[in-house]
This record gives sequence, structure tokens and C-alpha cells, in this order.
Amino acid sequence: MGYKLDSDARRIIDFPGQSGSTLYRYKDHVSIIPIIFFNYNVIIERYWQGGNIMIERTTHITPGEIAPDFTLKDQYGQDFILSANQGKKVLLSFHPLAATGVCTRQMEALEAHFAEITALNTIPVGISVDAVPSKKLWSDDMKLKNLRILADFWPHGEVIKKYGLFREKNGFSERANVIVGVDGKVQWVRIYEISILSDIDEVINHLK
Repeated sequence: MGYKLDSDARRIIDFPGQSGSTLYRYKDHVSIIPIIFFNYNVIIERYWQGGNIMIERTTHITPGEIAPDFTLKDQYGQDFILSANQGKKVLLSFHPLAATGVCTRQMEALEAHFAEITALNTIPVGISVDAVPSKKLWSDDMKLKNLRILADFWPHGEVIKKYGLFREKNGFSERANVIVGVDGKVQWVRIYEISILSDIDEVINHLK
């Protein structure tokens, strides 16, 4: 196993094989913790932050993986908790920025097909890095009545990063749709060119 220590001796970055032990150092305390890795598409960066281990992805999430849980505010300031929707599928519709042309059409398509989507035991939500006030103004402008659009504003893009969909060079999300199944695992992922509107009919077909 290889690893390196950062300047304040609180972080180790290691690149083990399928399984191994990871060295954690916090101040003057060192411990060895056995780790088994099921996903290789990550940078194994572990931070000591109150005992929490954070993993930063390098590629997008794929079908079969457990969808990372999260809590985000919608345009009304209400919490949306992914794991609170047990027994239902969840459609996560990621988009770059509020109040832009293609993103507006993407959210309007979800609103227009809301009844059809929910009839398939699915809850659709939009997600971008915009703040709640921006989401509210945008929602009002689109006259949304049903669709919840979530603000992954701070920490900036944290949830989007968990799904491997954050564009570092731009500071916003890929345009993508992710279907989370009733078992909490990712069923389907589609990433689009930023300038391309996602096909709502294709999405609905994958929900059936």
C-alpha cells in the first residue's frame, strides 16, 4: 500500500488493492482500520472530520451502486431526504444552472409529465448548485405546481460530487438523469451534453 501524509499530518491518501488496511492519523494518535473496497472509481481520500470518512469520486455513479443518501432544501426551503422515500423510485434530474434555456425546458418537461411519472411509483426532483432563493424565483417563473427543485448550494455541489457529476472546471453539475430504485440502488444513469435537452420519453420508458 502506498500513502502520503499532508502537511498537518491529519490526512492520508492511499491507493490499496481490493482490500487492505488504512492508516489514519489524527494529532498524535494512529490507528489501523481494515477496509474492503467494492468500487474502484474513486480517489481514496479519507479525512478525519469528527470521525467521518469522506470519499471523493473521480467518475460518475453507475447502475448497481447504492445511491448516496442526502438532505437538500427545495425551492420552498423544505428538506428533501432521499432515504425518506423508501418504497418508491426517485428520479434525480441534475442540471447545470437555474434560469437557463435548456435547464428550464428540462424542468418544465418534468412538471408537464409529473402525473405520469408519479403514477410509475416515482418521485422526480431537479438538482443544481443554485441557492434556495434562486430556485424559488425560477420556480415561480416556470409556474411549477408539483416539481421540487433542490439546492445543492453549500457546501457547493456536495451531493452532485457524491454522484460523480460535478464539473470542476465550470463549478456546476453535468446534465444527467439518475433513477434510484426502491431498494436504494441506482438503476439507470444517463449523462447528456450540456447543450442537449434530455429526452423525457426515454426517461419515462426506463421508469416502466
